[in-house]
Order: sequence, then structure tokens, then C-alpha cells
Amino acid sequence: MDDQGTSTRDGRRYATNGQDQRDKQNRSITGWVKPGTTFRFTIDVRDLDDIELGALAWLLTLPDGHFHRLGLGRPLGFGSVRLAIDPSRTTLHSAADYVAYYRTLSGTLPETDGHKVLQSAGDMFDQIVENSPSLGAIRDAFQVVTSGDPNIPVHYPRVLGNKLSPNAPAPPDPRGRNFEWFTQNERTGQDAPKGTRRSLPAATDRSHPLVVFPEPPPEKSKGPKSGGKNGNNRRKG
Repeated sequence: MDDQGTSTRDGRRYATNGQDQRDKQNRSITGWVKPGTTFRFTIDVRDLDDIELGALAWLLTLPDGHFHRLGLGRPLGFGSVRLAIDPSRTTLHSAADYVAYYRTLSGTLPETDGHKVLQSAGDMFDQIVENSPSLGAIRDAFQVVTSGDPNIPVHYPRVLGNKLSPNAPAPPDPRGRNFEWFTQNERTGQDAPKGTRRSLPAATDRSHPLVVFPEPPPEKSKGPKSGGKNGNNRRKG
């Protein structure tokens, strides 16, 4: 692969020489977590009201088919994990419980059903979301993002190279120029591609995919200016 973006003969892909490309635009992964691996961790919460606790419970118990992201490659869909609460190890106490506990040196915290407390807080959170259109829209968008769509290819927006066929989908650029779409999108003026200054569509709206911008034409080299203070074409009298 050269720096000029040379294409294959059919114009549908970038030509490569088969050699490994190692630069600051890529990274080699030599170790990864095996599918099905279980992580265990503890969440310590303090000073949460019932609604905040219910929101946390909702995040930890997403519906089937929804995932959180962990580790490298999250924008590409890697690192999908499911979270679940262990009821037998869940303990929650109210402010009143701690007040009684600290009033005496021999006090003990009472036994509580932490899982039941979480369920009650989650029900309160669900009720508030159902009665708020704005919160409901955020919830729906979050669920779309965490579910994904296996039928849609996952990659950064692409720019179509000048030497590629305009009738073919924009292929991945081996040069790693994933930033060019964003650079094109921020351009203004007469030379800016049509449809620039686009924002990401709403997560729940899949009817307007991002456009593919053309690669800007190569800049023409500018020769030295004639004349001027430091020019070499001035004659001495």
C-alpha cells in the first residue's frame, strides 16, 4: 500500500502488498479474554436515594440481548458483556439503619433483603421513566445502542478515494485514515462536500445513514512567487 491510495484494477479496493503495516494507526492484540469468561466485582454505593438506586438497578439488569462494553475495541462492537446481580450477596441499608448503628458502640446493622430493596427502587425508577417522555426517549435510545444490529457492518464512517470506483461501496483504507470523514464533515465553503456538518442521527432512527464523502482532490503544488521583497528577478540599476 502506498501513500497515494492506489486501487486494484477493478477500482473496488485499495491495492496492498501483503506486508504487515505497523505504525501508530494500528495495534496488535496478542491476548484476549475467552468468550464465556465470568468476572466478579463488588459495587459499593452511598448516599443514593431510591430513584438513583433504581436507575443503577436498571443498568445492571438490562433485557436479554443487551450488553455493556468492556475493554479495547468498543466502537467496533468488541468486549460485549452481560451484567447480573447476585441476590445472595446484595446488602443494602437505609440512613435510619446507620443512624441507629452509630448511636451505640455495640450496635449491629439489621439483616435486610437487598434484592427486594433493589426491586422496589427499580419499580419506582420505571414509573418515573414511563411518566416522562424525555426520559423514555433516553431509555429507548440506550437500549438500541446496547442491543446493536448484527446485520449492519460496524466501522467508522469512510471516505471514498479519488482512485476508486464511485459505483462501489467505500472499502476500508489500509492507511488507517479513519479521521478523514470527520475532517471532511467539518469543512465549510464552496469546496466542501455536499451534506457536510452532519450530526449523528438519533439512535432509534436508522432511516438516515451517514453519507460517504469523496476524498478531496490533491492540492496543486504552488511554485515560488515572482518579484517581492526577496525575489531573485529584480534588477539593480
